[in-house]
Amino acid sequence: MINFLRLVGVFNAAVWFGATIFHLIGVSNALSSQEMNRIFGEFYAAVALQMTARSFYLLQHWCGAIALVHLVAEWLYMGKPMERLHLWLVTTLFLLGLIGGFWLQPRINQLHRAKHMEPTTELQEQAADSLRVWSTVSGILHLLVAAGLVVHVYRVTTPVTTPRFQFPGLTNRL
Repeated sequence: MINFLRLVGVFNAAVWFGATIFHLIGVSNALSSQEMNRIFGEFYAAVALQMTARSFYLLQHWCGAIALVHLVAEWLYMGKPMERLHLWLVTTLFLLGLIGGFWLQPRINQLHRAKHMEPTTELQEQAADSLRVWSTVSGILHLLVAAGLVVHVYRVTTPVTTPRFQFPGLTNRL
């Protein structure tokens, strides 16, 4: 059971990190490229990016929840001490995913529609300016999550060096 629990943690961290890097470097760059804008038009290329972002954030939510459950399972089942820093890191990554999926991405979708569908060019320009700002915030959020996931992957793949159970007062007596 211990090996299975460890495998779940490593697999989840790998999927979470891999999806983040793939979306950050591959999907976002490809769908927002000049070639995609030329082939499909700026509106439809951005719609495709928003559709992939929705799936990406759903994966972020699942991976974050699994990581939190995994930390608690390691603590309860294996007797592994729960490191506060790692708990805060995983919780922060999970919350950033929730913020991105439930607040930031809908805001970007709304601004994208406004950029292309507002009746006046002045409103369209305001929406385009706001969209650039919020897209930059989204990119920075992705980079922060990717950096945090590097630490998480390292922590999950590093073997435990402490004994499973520790009894106070009995160390170094044998």
